[in-house]
Amino acid sequence: MNNLKKYITLPIGLSIIMVASFTGSALGQSAGSKDADSTTTINSANTPVVEPRQSSDWGIRINATNNRDEPARKPFQMRGAVNVAIGGSVASGFLPIPAGKRLVIENVSAVGRCPEGQRMELKYFTYFDNGDGVGDVNDITFHRIALTDQGTIVGSAVSTANHKVLVFADELIGTSHFQIGIQVNLTGIATQVAQGQITFSGYIEDLPAVP
Repeated sequence: MNNLKKYITLPIGLSIIMVASFTGSALGQSAGSKDADSTTTINSANTPVVEPRQSSDWGIRINATNNRDEPARKPFQMRGAVNVAIGGSVASGFLPIPAGKRLVIENVSAVGRCPEGQRMELKYFTYFDNGDGVGDVNDITFHRIALTDQGTIVGSAVSTANHKVLVFADELIGTSHFQIGIQVNLTGIATQVAQGQITFSGYIEDLPAVP
């Protein structure tokens, strides 16, 4: 685990205020797995904030009506907004995954707002069991979002994206618990609050039973 933490340490330290009481997180890995409270806030050392918009105890909007063709699949939507504070250039945070579940992400939409004259890099990362049943760095995948410039709107440089994808995000691999990570990088220092926002949608299913 020490090697894992060294390998995947983020550029800034994270202080988790409330994400299902997770502690000791390293790039989306959590020390335990519980349902998140109705409000979730993650603060980093330089006060960038992640504010997942929650509409259920899990922080994920789950449609109670099953898919008629595949009743084990339940639709979900979740959104995370990462703020870069004035004077910063990088911010990161995590979105919880329900215990014992896999998110199958089929669509990702995003919007970035940063100071005029700057550009934003926005990405997220997930974990998916590579088949060895051990939750480690070999299971991580980084997903870069291709933002398209929309011009300057209300004093901010705005860029957006909408991608059809097929991404698997496991909450549990072996004995390790994971979350979805989001990271924002700016090309310069923020002279006003910048924000990267991602909305995920798809379906949620139980993780396969361990033999």
